[in-house]
Amino acid sequence: MTSLLQDVRYGFRMLLKHKGFTVVATLTLALGIGVNTAMFSVLNTFLFRSLPYPQSSQLVRVFRTSPISDSWPHNPGVFLTEHERNTVFEKMAAYTYVSRSLVEQGQTAQRVSGLAGTVDFIPAFGVAPALGRLFNPEEFEPGVDNVIVLSDRFWQSRFGGDPGVVGRNLQLDGKTVSVVGVMPPGFDHPILWGRVDFWQPLAFTAEQKSASQLSLN
Repeated sequence: MTSLLQDVRYGFRMLLKHKGFTVVATLTLALGIGVNTAMFSVLNTFLFRSLPYPQSSQLVRVFRTSPISDSWPHNPGVFLTEHERNTVFEKMAAYTYVSRSLVEQGQTAQRVSGLAGTVDFIPAFGVAPALGRLFNPEEFEPGVDNVIVLSDRFWQSRFGGDPGVVGRNLQLDGKTVSVVGVMPPGFDHPILWGRVDFWQPLAFTAEQKSASQLSLN
């Protein structure tokens, strides 16, 4: 014990004697602790904790493999075929990323990012909207897919959290769409999806559906 105290005193004397080194070492140590604490906070939030969805352990993302990638996306024909043949999953959905130009009268045009998903995409997560509703089945057909659901973050930043946004018509790439709902905070998980401002129905054309039927025969 006496030897340990002597070592501690000697260490303090050396630090006081070499003040420049002490300052640099202290700053380096503080920076290292800060970075590690921040990294752990991020990992704990997005990797170690469960996803913010009920029964998240049952969610599975399915990819195709190819010589180019182990996470190759599916084309519409493949998805529709496997959806018809599915006997494993309770729900099976597909999605794709979209980018649109949002224009409102009297407002500056804004580039927004979204996800277009099939009828079971949002219901698969088991989360109800905070405002309004989700998409109706008939809204997944070309020509009637002119509805969107907003993320909470985008609702707050663009519309100031105005509950009257439900039912408002907006212009996305020159097409009139109606806001039918707003999802609760945290639904648009940033590690899974990146930035999501809105969701919209993913509508398959008659040709895409016909290709699926041919592949089933």
